[in-house]
Amino acid sequence: MKIEGLTFSYGNNLIFEKVSFETNSKIAVLTGPSGCGKTTFLKIAAGWATPSTVSMDYNTKGTLLVIQEDAFLPWLSGIENIRFVLPEKVASIKNHALYEEVRSFIEKKAYEMSFGQRRCLEIFRAILAAPAILLLDEPFNFLDRSFRKAMVDSLLDVTHQQTQLIFTSHYNEDISDLSAEVFYLNGQFPYSNLIIKSK
Repeated sequence: MKIEGLTFSYGNNLIFEKVSFETNSKIAVLTGPSGCGKTTFLKIAAGWATPSTVSMDYNTKGTLLVIQEDAFLPWLSGIENIRFVLPEKVASIKNHALYEEVRSFIEKKAYEMSFGQRRCLEIFRAILAAPAILLLDEPFNFLDRSFRKAMVDSLLDVTHQQTQLIFTSHYNEDISDLSAEVFYLNGQFPYSNLIIKSK
């Protein structure tokens, strides 16, 4: 992923001005304090937010972003939520290594699940989609240790194929488990004429 000349603001609040970012790593992580612009950067990278200026060397249609807010339809079960977005992946669900981790609640309605269970299934759905670039915002929040390990293993598997993973995290454990290239945002706005470099 390569982004150049990024300028973006929320109203009169300038966040990025002529900022560049580049990584050739299969796995990269954005770290920094809360409110430092990590999620905004992912939304721009996914094409969810429109900057004033930017040059990208990839097509945002090949990206998939999973944000922290719950995106499941509450009246559908977990498996129905997956099928709703990925009808062509129905046969892959029960054959995937993650299925054993989620089988006890995948048939529940989304409103009956804990936030951690829904989070787990949202990431499962993203892994099944296997996009060119997978963007995850704090993917391991609310996951217990067993779910977290299963997710890490599956994310490593998908990056060994065609997917580049870029995620945000506050936790060193996430970074070390995924052997990610680390980028740091310090929260001092605006980021001006800056090249976001790995640590």
